[in-house]
Amino acid sequence: MSVPQCPECDDIIGMDDEYACAICGRLFHQDCLDPDTDTCLDCTFMADNLDKKTDVGPKKDEGTRLSIKRGLDVVLSCLCIPFLIPIWTVLALVIKIGSRGPIVFKQIRIGQSGRPFVLYKLRSMVDGAEENTGPIWATNPDPRTTPIGRFMRRFGLDETMQVINVLLGDMSLVGPRPERPYFIERLRHQVPSYEKRLLATPGITGWAQIHTDHKYDVSLDDVKTKVCYDIEYIQRWSLWLDTKILAWTVVAILQIRRIPKRR
Repeated sequence: MSVPQCPECDDIIGMDDEYACAICGRLFHQDCLDPDTDTCLDCTFMADNLDKKTDVGPKKDEGTRLSIKRGLDVVLSCLCIPFLIPIWTVLALVIKIGSRGPIVFKQIRIGQSGRPFVLYKLRSMVDGAEENTGPIWATNPDPRTTPIGRFMRRFGLDETMQVINVLLGDMSLVGPRPERPYFIERLRHQVPSYEKRLLATPGITGWAQIHTDHKYDVSLDDVKTKVCYDIEYIQRWSLWLDTKILAWTVVAILQIRRIPKRR
């Protein structure tokens, strides 16, 4: 086989089927998912396509659908805020009484097309949690979290302030989770097609989160798994898929039942 012309494909052969599946689906607009079982099919066809020029541009009518998605983001966020304000008020009091530091945690994240923005969260860690360590991944359990922080993380309450980011246009309700510049610079050299995640507007919840139980990354393999799902989401995106992800997120948070896993 000749040398691949597409730099994104350099490491695609030899990957786990599920990871390679999502990448080749985005690159070649070829769905290698079984529509009946939602599992990955044989991805050996990639070897025959590596030399082809790929089109990762917008699909037909995507602009209209994205406008509808944006409208739904704004409407749903506005509907949620009146219910969230009393919760935020109570949590703010507990955060302030329980530990020193600000109530709202602000952090620079990277959004669509590499645009930085300020992400808002209710503070779940002790103030200055990374002063001595520098940027590190969060864990579960995390010794840096406060008692109320552990409770908020359990139900995702610390992330609810990101509806403000949604209203500002920095985020969507559904999309790949936004990452910090430090980790993007590091991971784009270690994970093939990592930057493809930046094709989409980042979200509060996503396809990767519901299939990994919203767990934190603790290894490069965890990142690769989530990138697999993120790229698959970008390729398969539809308003109906967003609706299912939002519903599954509520189910997962309430632990009514687990999200069906891929084999």
